[in-house]
Amino acid sequence: MTDLGTLILDSRYRVDGMLARGGMSTVYRGVDTRLERPVAIKVMDQRLNSDRTFTERFVLEAKSAARLHHPNVVAVHDQGVDRGASLDGEDDRVFLIMELVDGGTLRDLLFERTTLSPTLALTLMEPVLSALSSAHRAELVHRDVKPENVLISSQGVVKVADFGLAKAISGHQMTSDSVILGTVAYLSPEQVATGAADQRSDVYSAGILLYEMLTGTTPYTGDTALSVAYRHVNSDVPAPSEKVPGLPPELDQLVLSATRREPDQRPDDAAAFLLAVQSVRNQLGLARIAIPAPGSGAGEAPASASMAYLNGTPQYLPTEPAPVPQQQAPVYATPAPDATERMLPPAGTLPAPPAGAWSMDRYNPPPPPVPPQQQFADQRTKDRRTTKMWIGAIALLALLVAGFAWFMGSGNGTTVPGVAGLSQQEATDLLTRSELNVKIVQRFDNAAAKGQVLGTDPPAGTEVSRGTDIQLAVSKGKPIVPAIQQGITVDEAKAILKKAELEGAHEPKDDEYSATVPKERVIRVDPQSGSPAVAGTPVRIIASKGPAPKPVPNVIGLPKDQAFAALQQAGYQPIDGGNGNDPTAVVSSIDPQAGTKGEDVPESKITVKFTTATIVPNVVGKRANEAAQILKNAGLKPKLVSFFPGSNSPVTNTNPAAGTRVRPGTEIAVFVSFWG
Repeated sequence: MTDLGTLILDSRYRVDGMLARGGMSTVYRGVDTRLERPVAIKVMDQRLNSDRTFTERFVLEAKSAARLHHPNVVAVHDQGVDRGASLDGEDDRVFLIMELVDGGTLRDLLFERTTLSPTLALTLMEPVLSALSSAHRAELVHRDVKPENVLISSQGVVKVADFGLAKAISGHQMTSDSVILGTVAYLSPEQVATGAADQRSDVYSAGILLYEMLTGTTPYTGDTALSVAYRHVNSDVPAPSEKVPGLPPELDQLVLSATRREPDQRPDDAAAFLLAVQSVRNQLGLARIAIPAPGSGAGEAPASASMAYLNGTPQYLPTEPAPVPQQQAPVYATPAPDATERMLPPAGTLPAPPAGAWSMDRYNPPPPPVPPQQQFADQRTKDRRTTKMWIGAIALLALLVAGFAWFMGSGNGTTVPGVAGLSQQEATDLLTRSELNVKIVQRFDNAAAKGQVLGTDPPAGTEVSRGTDIQLAVSKGKPIVPAIQQGITVDEAKAILKKAELEGAHEPKDDEYSATVPKERVIRVDPQSGSPAVAGTPVRIIASKGPAPKPVPNVIGLPKDQAFAALQQAGYQPIDGGNGNDPTAVVSSIDPQAGTKGEDVPESKITVKFTTATIVPNVVGKRANEAAQILKNAGLKPKLVSFFPGSNSPVTNTNPAAGTRVRPGTEIAVFVSFWG
């Protein structure tokens, strides 16, 4: 059995403890020992090892997900297969290395609040759809959009996880229930009917996600996965206002357009759905707000407080949190498998959960029973309170109706006309004819053309007094990325973008080597200068890492001081990988190996391992056969160099020369005299 305290995957990733477990995989907290950073390690169930098709598909999908670089997408650092001791593959572990951060999931937020306000729901949808649109541009379909895969950090950063992995899981030969059970509430009709999925399938799942945020439940529920799947295929998703009366009709239309049963009737991809969400938010006059972290107890704050999902540090969290005291921030990891998957991997192969860890089976424990006498007393108190509330509400309503009738009868009232979609001049004329004062407010918009009216505040249909100030929101069109001169500092580039009402985002991992641009100076921006940007999405700033280091030099066999000097001169940071303190040691291996391109060396660090050196003995003057035996006894490989093969003449010289420190097993050329 593996020593749990020293378990290392792929000779690099140390497993520290289990965070969550499900039917398809187990998630562990770990450390990347090479880069010395904490990571989340997702290990697939070892029952899947025998399926070669699954392993190949898993690796392919992980590589596809790793290509995504977006502030709202969970970063995939690495993937691999750790080969166990057995030859039949039973000990192999297929794993994925991802970010590890603090926070919670959208499921946790819904568990705390049941429903979200339209303002918070639309604010949350924007980074989710932004992440999906990035994947769709890369021709990658998520296939498993659900609250468990929408992550919210303690700073309010929204990130989407597990891109493409649903496709790898679905390719394995398992029962349909084991694959479909956890996600059937969000599957599109075409995924249920044929298993096919494209960008419009993700749009459908995102529409179900928005429905659940607004109403507190998914549109379809049932005793079995099959019954829920049947309703996806044969029923239209109802309007959210049927569940929660009073929701604006614009939100109903937004959800219904995304959840049409026919894919051709939905938005083409997540980018199109994102534009629709932003348009509805503008029509309703809803500003973006700070997104509360699950478990923080924070309310909804205005947008000026924080735009964390745009400029927060990317972090990663799990799908199934453990309950913790209120004064302690919960710690999470990479998204765990669905709580509905109950198949567990064999015990003892990886670290067991810590004492007191949260069990998925207790995620929603039943409340303790209430005695019948207490139930009766509570109900009577509730009935009295409800009666008083109704009496007060009716009295207030009567006063409001009377006041409104008096107000309208006096001739001072008017209705704000609908002007969305009109030109600024047309809208101004219409509002002026209604005897209202117009205040123009311009803002960028991804969908509306420049000069087109986005809406009013108060919104259309509101009864107001004549002479009221009406804010008329007019589109400035899409923002244009200003000219960013190569070679300026990152702060200077951000200031230029801010002046153009855009936000600049700089991630050191996106920086590139450059032989012409000084280190830490701007190479370019993405989107490039002069091209349209997406309102609400930061402009990426790519800075220089300086000239690329030279290829890794070959220092095998050199003493430590010579090897380190050669590596430092080539622009690398050598690290003693073992036995370097032995004064007689020489280099036995380096990682990355000699010849590797500088840009392929993470953080320019080279791990150097040493071995005790062997001193080449002096065999000059000895007969060839005797010299060869002496060298063999010293752990070296003699190679006789003679004009006459098989000659036993005296030795004239060796290469390397006598007294040279070399690695054990080094080949020594032995030059034999021409004359006997």
